[in-house]
Amino acid sequence: MKRLSKPYAILMSLVMTMLFGSLPSGVFAASNSEKFELVILRQDWSDLKLGYSYAQALPILRSANASERLCIISLTDIEWYSWTRQSISLTKEATEKLIQALPVEQDLKRHVRHIARVKKERGWGNMIEPALHLKGFLAILDDEIIYAGIFLEPMSEVAAGYPVIRPGMSGRKALLNLLPVQIPFVAYDPNSEDIAVWNKAIVPEGAGTWAHFPPQMKTQIISIGASKNAMEFRSMIRNEKVREILEQAGKLIP
Repeated sequence: MKRLSKPYAILMSLVMTMLFGSLPSGVFAASNSEKFELVILRQDWSDLKLGYSYAQALPILRSANASERLCIISLTDIEWYSWTRQSISLTKEATEKLIQALPVEQDLKRHVRHIARVKKERGWGNMIEPALHLKGFLAILDDEIIYAGIFLEPMSEVAAGYPVIRPGMSGRKALLNLLPVQIPFVAYDPNSEDIAVWNKAIVPEGAGTWAHFPPQMKTQIISIGASKNAMEFRSMIRNEKVREILEQAGKLIP
């Protein structure tokens, strides 16, 4: 039997849809060219002079896309993506690829090496955090930048008013937590004003300080996550097309 050409097959599918109703989901999945990637840049916040506002940072991050990159995380590198927490777990192979692409300790800036040593002595941080400190990143959907930002630790004093990624490890796999803006003390975006939710999200190095904060101070920090700026970037990160791509690829978890 002669095989139908692709355009003709699509036309026939549309005709069948009009005659018999909607087609099962996924009929056109094979022809969907959309892809989701995270590009990790070689340069960091201070190298690029990004500043604290997105209006200043985004054009600079866009211009750095063509030449300075450390690594690209594609859909195949993702083991799972938690939509609730906006946490990305890389596969073991992708984690190894990322580690090989990162600068070694002696190539890190002096103050970064110092912070890493202090954290290691106290049992804080993780093996990929120092090398990713303040590195820029781009989130790309089908070759278009949908948001951008920097890698940033919870206790950093860099008050970035745009998306940040918390770099971490879960066993032998890299874990990247997306936050809409820099929200101090938390490992991931609580996306809530409930103090109980926040208490669970606090990182070990900030737990002691957080516990001694008066309620007014905690309320002030929580308000950062509920700000208009945070709400806008949270909407960008939770892009529905990205969600659909992850779901089709079997990478999406609650």
